[in-house]
This record gives sequence, structure tokens and C-alpha cells, in this order.
Amino acid sequence: MKKWIILCALAAASLCALAACDAAPPSEMPSAGQSEQATVPQEPPGLRLSVNEKQGDSIIEIPEFVAPGDNPEIDSLNAKIYENHTKLYEEWKKAPNSVRGLEIKSELSFANEEYVQAVVTQLEFPTYGTQGDIFSYNYDVKNQKAITLEEFLPKLNRSPDDLLGAITFNLPNNITVSHSELQGFRIISEVAGMIDCFAKVYFTDTSGQTEDYNMLYIIHLDNFNDTLTAEAYNGQLPPLPRANPSSSTTSSENSSTSASASA
Repeated sequence: MKKWIILCALAAASLCALAACDAAPPSEMPSAGQSEQATVPQEPPGLRLSVNEKQGDSIIEIPEFVAPGDNPEIDSLNAKIYENHTKLYEEWKKAPNSVRGLEIKSELSFANEEYVQAVVTQLEFPTYGTQGDIFSYNYDVKNQKAITLEEFLPKLNRSPDDLLGAITFNLPNNITVSHSELQGFRIISEVAGMIDCFAKVYFTDTSGQTEDYNMLYIIHLDNFNDTLTAEAYNGQLPPLPRANPSSSTTSSENSSTSASASA
């Protein structure tokens, strides 16, 4: 009888040990509503021209982000491109014999392992006192999201006012600056804190002798060397500078998914 009791006790102890081995520790068990499948990094998007057309003096180059599968962030960037450029192109195309000209030029070479970026200059002519606008579309590869200048500047401990303050003017007494705005940017090196920002400045003639007008400026920020400079936009984006050797390389030479479309 005693032997039978001992055997039953041993059997019960063995079953408890097996159950303990099969059960996962509480810290490894998925909580309610938590997916057991880890997030799979998405393949970085590529860039291409959805429209590449020349007609007379007009040039239309409209970029498009291309990504495999569904990517709401890429969809949002392409939706902005449609609103800012494609709609204008479609309207312009309805009147091909009009004297109105259109220039939409895209630079797609600002891409690397960290960011995929498109910069677009847009101008309707006759210009009537404007240099047009500069737009940017920036995608953060690591965090798989579109990124704006407002989101990126805090990483560099800079504000929009810091950047706009780099623009200096030598104006006649009758010309004043009414207001300024930042329009877009390109990231050259996050490690070195190097970016270019695009600004539009509006001028007013207080004497009423000339029409109000505006100009575009490019602001160069280099946090590594603690420099902040600005230059007037002359119709061409400056070449992409090479980041400091101590920072991660961000030259467009490293990108196999981008191509320059600048005329």
C-alpha cells in the first residue's frame, strides 16, 4: 500500500514538472490585443517621374514615390504631389495653345539609406514678380514615415526663426519685407546636422511705384561646423555638398533607387 502511494506521488510530481516546462513565463506571453508577429521592415520606396513632358518652353517633371505593397505614408506623399503639381499640370494641359507657360522641375537624387527625398521647383509664366515655389517630399526610411521640416528641426535644436534669420537684405528705402515662409528642405546628413531649407520672402514697395514681388532663398545649415548661411535662388538648385567625413555618407552616389531629373 505504501509503495502504491509513493508511486502516485511521483507520477503527480512528474506531471507538474512537464506543465511548468511547457508554460511560457508571464513576461513572454503576449498581452491582450498584442500581436505575436513582429513588425517587418518595409522595403525603402523608389522615385520615378510619373510625368516627363516638354512642350515649347514648358517643362513638366512630376515625381512619384513607388513602394511595393500598401504604404499609407507613401500614399500621403503622392497625394500631396498630386494636389501641388499634377492638378496644375492637368489644368494647363486643357489649354495647350495658351500663352501661359508651366515649369515643374524635379530633383530626385537626394536619397540614401536613411531618407528618400524629392525636391520640386514650380513656376508659371509670365511670372509677374515671382520666382515660383520650391516643394519637398521627404521620407524617413528607418521610421517608415513621411517627415516634415517642423518635425526634423528639433533634432538640430533649431527653429524656423533661426533659419529665416540667416537671410540678409540690402534694400532701397521704399522696399520692405512683408513676410517670409519656409517651403521645404533636403536632408544632407542628419549626423552632421546638414540640411538645405527653401524660403520664400515677400517684398512690398511702400511708395507704390512697383508691384509687390517675392524671391526664393536657399538656407544652408551645417551644425557640425556651426554655420548658417543663405543665398538667393538663381533658378538652379546648388549641387549636393558632401557631408563631413566623420558623419555618415549621404551622397546621392549611394542611392540605387533614385535618378536625377533636373534639366
